[in-house]
Amino acid sequence: MGFFDSAQEVLDKGVSAAKGAVSGVATKYLSRPDSKKLAVIGCGAQGRSHLLWLLAEAGEAAQIIKKEGDRPILDCPETRAHFVEELCDVYMYLASTAMCYGITPQELAQTFVEKHRRNMQRW
Repeated sequence: MGFFDSAQEVLDKGVSAAKGAVSGVATKYLSRPDSKKLAVIGCGAQGRSHLLWLLAEAGEAAQIIKKEGDRPILDCPETRAHFVEELCDVYMYLASTAMCYGITPQELAQTFVEKHRRNMQRW
């Protein structure tokens, strides 16, 4: 079954992911508007799970490229929509993983800019 040993494990992980999504929505809408930080206690297992789901979704996006090629993603609305949907899944799991480890969007943005600059100097 891929990352999982049984259908029950898939179900358990799906329930865990759904709980995480509900927690994220609740945090967004129930926190004070002036809140700047979020402390998440004991989410290591959930963070690891979301990272594994991210990899699975990235694999699904890669399968579209492998099976359909690049052109249909650019030219075929159905293929493009499917590819964009898989990329959205990757992004959602990335955001959820970052949230589990208390990584803010600002921290990601700053690190992205710094990492990109270093990479450009190497190339």
